[in-house]
Amino acid sequence: MKFPRLLSLLPLFSVLAACGGKGSSAPAPGNLLIAAQDTQLHLTWDALPGVEYWVFCAPNASAIDSHSSPATHSGWLYFTKIFSGDYYATGLTNGTSYACVVNGRYNEGPGGPDAVPSPLTSTPTYARASWQAGNATVLSGMTVRAVAYGLPTGQGLTADKFVAVGDGGKVASSNALDSHAVLSWGSPAQISGVTANFKAVSFYAAGNRFVAVGDGGRSAYSSDGSSWMAVSLPSASASMNALTSSGSPLIAVGNDGSQGLIYSSSDSGVTWSAVSGVSTSSLRSVVYVPASTPYWIAVGDGGVVLKSLNGTDWTSTTPAGTSVNFKAVAMLPVTDSTTVSYRVVAAGDDGRVIATTDGTNWTATDVSTSAFVALHASKGQFMAVDALGNTFTSNQSASSNWAWSAGVSSGASAPAAVLRYSPSFTGISNGWMVFDSTGIQRIAR
Repeated sequence: MKFPRLLSLLPLFSVLAACGGKGSSAPAPGNLLIAAQDTQLHLTWDALPGVEYWVFCAPNASAIDSHSSPATHSGWLYFTKIFSGDYYATGLTNGTSYACVVNGRYNEGPGGPDAVPSPLTSTPTYARASWQAGNATVLSGMTVRAVAYGLPTGQGLTADKFVAVGDGGKVASSNALDSHAVLSWGSPAQISGVTANFKAVSFYAAGNRFVAVGDGGRSAYSSDGSSWMAVSLPSASASMNALTSSGSPLIAVGNDGSQGLIYSSSDSGVTWSAVSGVSTSSLRSVVYVPASTPYWIAVGDGGVVLKSLNGTDWTSTTPAGTSVNFKAVAMLPVTDSTTVSYRVVAAGDDGRVIATTDGTNWTATDVSTSAFVALHASKGQFMAVDALGNTFTSNQSASSNWAWSAGVSSGASAPAAVLRYSPSFTGISNGWMVFDSTGIQRIAR
């Protein structure tokens, strides 16, 4: 995720568009795409190694030429020091149309030709102001508890695979039929030998497989989202509520009665071992944070927050005065032109949200009057969903201090999962999804 700085126009433009330094112009970027999001635009293009790209955006314009006279550029915004083909132009105004182009240079040389002869135009919009029924069929006969998607390699897939898990060991899968995740679910099936409820599923990228955990000391994994292998956890009475999607080892959290549990797996969910000496409170969610010093955060009942640097040794970082039950935790990378940082958010009962940038020091905010049940982070935003189906988003704008929006109803009467689709193949999606426990999918783009 790029978090750009708005830069003074005339001095910087003269560097890029005029003679430049000792370097040279780069070829015009190919396959430029642009997608509107909440107060930002997501641009992608075919990037070349070693090229520094610039993004130019002009509000309320239909024509834009990055090599024209600087006198014509009043009000332009542009973003520099981009060394990839994936960029978020942030700090924009919803409802305002922006015309954007991209060009590049080598070693501070002059700017090369624009990516397209005519600029691409797009208008940032409130990402989830209007929810509608998704194109997925209802997962009939299945109580849905969690949904995940990923792209297992070696399966010949040409689109991401979605997996839903739920009560009675049921699982269903669907391929993403287009970049906006039009789904067509297969009939839910019961994993052989599993009758307990599954509560969580994740595509664990390190193991190139989907992994599910739940009640009755049961887990399962699949390399394609369709054929599953059931696994027994160390305790037959373990109830696991969540697991990570990255980091090594794979971590799952839950409880055995009222005792908190953490299990780790060094072989991507084939075998599990218990971590001793953890919380006495039930744990509800866990996330891996790939910071310069990586760490895990687990949250749960009674406001418990745990941090680990290795997946084995966990210490409490519970914020003072916080005792609500936390239901979900997620992390978001925030990148400017030189550094990457991570913001971690946990959400729980009474509409309480806590946030940190180091996993140790937390700030608390009351966002809703209802308990939060799900949380997801993607493309510069967090989305939290409360028990009434209301959705709340937070963006990375420094001026908003990560302020949360007012709630907007998703139309889900019993929300179970929220996610935002980011296709593994070409194409840009701005689709937020909320899945009801009955399997109905709601979408806001």
